[in-house]
Amino acid sequence: MFDDWLVEIGKHHPIRLAMVQCAGDGVTAKGLRELFRECAPMLKELNFSGCSQGGLTGDAILLHAASRCQNITHLDASWCNINNNGVAAICESSRKLKSLCLNGCQAITDESIGVIASKHGHRSVALSLEVESA
Repeated sequence: MFDDWLVEIGKHHPIRLAMVQCAGDGVTAKGLRELFRECAPMLKELNFSGCSQGGLTGDAILLHAASRCQNITHLDASWCNINNNGVAAICESSRKLKSLCLNGCQAITDESIGVIASKHGHRSVALSLEVESA
């Protein structure tokens, strides 16, 4: 995947965006910034499960999405090497979050669970969190 592809995808203002197991060796912060700038008002569902190469690392995607896309209701970041910073950012910005899938994200700690509970505990949010132990 490359930056110019992300820009073209963003120009279509998707409501749902799935980038599953994508290699991001040709992706930079600029490409992610432009993608989410274009998607911002419409994007409700984001799935980037299995993306963990190049510029498509979990936290990079989450931080860019969180900075622009406040209408996300469903997010799947499974198997993406995200950590507490990414979870905190998306929980802070996405006030309408209904579903959060973080399977295989081994850097997630109790701190993230606390952030999810404090930001979204007043209503029902489906949380899927399965971490394999070593």
